[in-house]
Parts: sequence; structure tokens; C-alpha cells
Amino acid sequence: MSKILLPDGVYLGHADDGERTGVSVILAPKGMTGGVSVRGCAPGTRETDLLRPEKTIDKVYAVALCGGSAFGLSACDGVMRYCREKNIGHDVGGVKVPLVAAAVIFDLNDGIFAYPDAETGYCACLGAKNHDLLFGSVGAGTGAVLGKILGKAFSQKSGMSFLKITLEAEDPEVVEAIAREFPELDMLRYSGENLYRFADLEAEKWKALKTAAGHLGISTEDIAAFGDDTIDIEMLKNCGVGVAVENALETVKAAANQICPSNDSDGVARWLEENLLLAQK
Repeated sequence: MSKILLPDGVYLGHADDGERTGVSVILAPKGMTGGVSVRGCAPGTRETDLLRPEKTIDKVYAVALCGGSAFGLSACDGVMRYCREKNIGHDVGGVKVPLVAAAVIFDLNDGIFAYPDAETGYCACLGAKNHDLLFGSVGAGTGAVLGKILGKAFSQKSGMSFLKITLEAEDPEVVEAIAREFPELDMLRYSGENLYRFADLEAEKWKALKTAAGHLGISTEDIAAFGDDTIDIEMLKNCGVGVAVENALETVKAAANQICPSNDSDGVARWLEENLLLAQK
């Protein structure tokens, strides 16, 4: 069981086949406002645009994390069915329309065709709860692996988990309580702010980048890296070109040897275009 608690009115449920794939569903019967950052070169998503701030609808009622690659999006049909039966959704002319955002992972790892279907999504909703949460090899984490960028031989089992805890608090007793509850995590405080981050500093970007470069036979001097946070500092200091975005923390900028425009101004894309694409023409 996890020590992580969800806010009141938010529930997490899992369903899987116990071996290859599954789905995890976050339910919010009264709706929840979220955000989205769709990454990767081949994303599989459903209605993630509803999580963007400029859209008319400011809430979704469920988020599904699905295994099974693009096939796994069918699990959302079961989530929709559950919400309809429970009269959960956005009121449109007296009809409740469940707004369900979803994203998939690629877990077709052994060539055997398996994916969560509508019934799996429905079962995940039936088992959703607010406490005693399960993480690890459950739900969408059942067939999850990481490290595939170096090829299947270097991949390893992963699962459902959390990367870090970000906390805004003025009361030092609250911060100390979190630190006692999660002694395995290191605490960082953003300078001049009541903003804290708890994370495993051993899982930092420079170590991952250096390991990947070694396996691929690439010198770290030939790598350009971008960052905006304290977890990026070692990476920016040690790679060939360290680029901090304009909206980065001052300590991060000090570690970099170049500055690019902010994230809001597509800074990384502009730097790549100016320094790589145009240089190749």
C-alpha cells in the first residue's frame, strides 16, 4: 500500500490481466481541472485537448492511463459507461456527457497481442478508491518497461509510481512532516519561495544521459542539453553545450554556458533551428 493520499473527491482504480497489460483510471465525479504536456514522437491520446487552459470546458471527469498502445484507448469506452451509469459528466442540455482524457503506453513487449478493453476500463472504475492506493506492477504499470531507447536488451521492468512531490507551504511543520513520511526522498527548496520538492536525487538526468551516451558510443562533449530546474544543473555543467531557458532558476542559468528563449516562446525549438537546422543548410 502507498503512503500517497488523493484529494477528497478523487479516486484511483486499476484493472489488468496480471501479466501483460492493464489500465489505471483517475476518477473525479465532481470534475477536476488538469493540465497536459504531450511528449514523445508517437503519442497515443484521447481528448487531452480538454486539459488545455484555453478550452471552453475547464474540467474532465476521468483520466485513463492505458496499456496496449493505441488499442488500449478502447478502455475509455468502459470508463464512459461507468460515468454514464453514475450520472457523472458535463451537463449538455440535460444530458451528462462524461469527459474522459486518456493516454497510452507501448507495452506490446513480447509480440503477444494484449490490450485493455472496455470491460477492463469499467472494472478499473468499480475498484477506484481514495486511500490504500496500489502502485507498482498494477493497472497501466503491468506491462510497463523503461530504458527502451537503448534497445530491448537494455530495458527493464517498471510500473505505476510517482517521480516527485512538489509542495507549497508556509508552515515548516508541514514540510517536516512530509520529510519524516518520505525519508527515502531528498528535499530541495526553491530559493526565496515557500516551494519545496521531494525527489530521489539519485534518479537525476545527468546520470541517465551519461549512461545512455556510453551505451551509444557518444562523447558527452557532443551532447547539447536543455534545462530549467535544479535537477538539470549537473547535466548542464557536464555536457558539451548546456542551455538554460530564459525562465529557468538563476542557479540553473549560472550552470549553463548558453541561454535560449523561455519555454513560452518555444525556446528549445528556436535554439535547435538556429544552431542545428540552419547550420546544416
